[in-house]
Amino acid sequence: MRHRLQRTRLITSTLFALTACHAHPPAPPATESSPASPRPAPVVLPVVEPHAAAARCPSLLATVALGPEHGFAGRLELTACPMPEDGAFDPSATETPTARVQLFDARGALADTMPLESDRVALEVVDAYGDGRPLFISTVDLSCGMGSYCGPRAQFFEVAGGKLRTVTLAETDAGERKLWLIRSLNNAWKLAPARSGRGLDVLATSTYPDLDGHERGPRDASLRFVTSIRRYAYEGGRWHVHERVVPPDGLANEGDDWPKESAFP
Repeated sequence: MRHRLQRTRLITSTLFALTACHAHPPAPPATESSPASPRPAPVVLPVVEPHAAAARCPSLLATVALGPEHGFAGRLELTACPMPEDGAFDPSATETPTARVQLFDARGALADTMPLESDRVALEVVDAYGDGRPLFISTVDLSCGMGSYCGPRAQFFEVAGGKLRTVTLAETDAGERKLWLIRSLNNAWKLAPARSGRGLDVLATSTYPDLDGHERGPRDASLRFVTSIRRYAYEGGRWHVHERVVPPDGLANEGDDWPKESAFP
């Protein structure tokens, strides 16, 4: 009888202990919480610092300080003459130009030089990639005083691998070609928010006579003009151009003869 009573008490105690364990599970061991990783600071786009034009030019016209976050530590210098006022024409600017863009490293050593086609130049920097990596636009005065197709020409370049590199387009039928654009009576371009949602696209238009269509048409047909509408976009690590050609009267304009953005391919 005594042994039966002791066994009953042992079973009851064991069941009570098991029930208590499940009702109040042990707390997990305390661990030190690791601090949240700080977000990387956004890269600040470098700024073009203008210099006063000297009595004689070309002279040092602008500098751009670059840091490691821009892919190169050093500075960029523009030696040139100021761009003329709208409508001005300076034929001497393109006769024997000595204007240039130069890249210097952090020690002041010359890393690269890019000659320019005119002594009259303007320089700007834009965040075309959307990550603070600078894309430079040098606009040179190629005005000819007459005609509809000559005017200030913009050339796009960047710093890559410690060198000045002109932006080229990825083409499938004609190899690579440089990205440069003219503003004139029959040519225009502007920057616009990228269709991809990051950075900038370049939108451009050019109106020109359709010589190929004229040759294929009737002999007495009048010469027809067409407009090329282009979008230059940075896609898959390269700059690409998307183009369509339409009659000038087939465009829906936003004003000032500029097509709606939806018209660009």
